[in-house]
Amino acid sequence: MQKRGLIAIRTDPRDGRSHSILADAERKAVHDELSSQHLRASAGCSACLRKGRAGSLIDLLGRPQQSSVPSRDHDEPGED
Repeated sequence: MQKRGLIAIRTDPRDGRSHSILADAERKAVHDELSSQHLRASAGCSACLRKGRAGSLIDLLGRPQQSSVPSRDHDEPGED
C-alpha cells in the first residue's frame, strides 16, 4: 500500500521503534465520511430508546468486536 501511495509510514522521531501509518487524503476523506455516517446512524438508533437503554445497546453491539480480540486470560480462543 505504501508503494502504491495509499499510505505513508513514518517513524516517531522521539522513539525510533514507534511508527505511524497515515492514509492518503482520499482514504482519509472516505474514513471521515464513514465515521460521520456511523455517528448519524447511531444517534438515530438510540433516539428511540428510553434513557439508559442506549448505553446497553452500545455495550451489546461492541461485544462481537471485543470477542474477536484474543484474551490474555486463556491460551486458546474460546477456551474457558
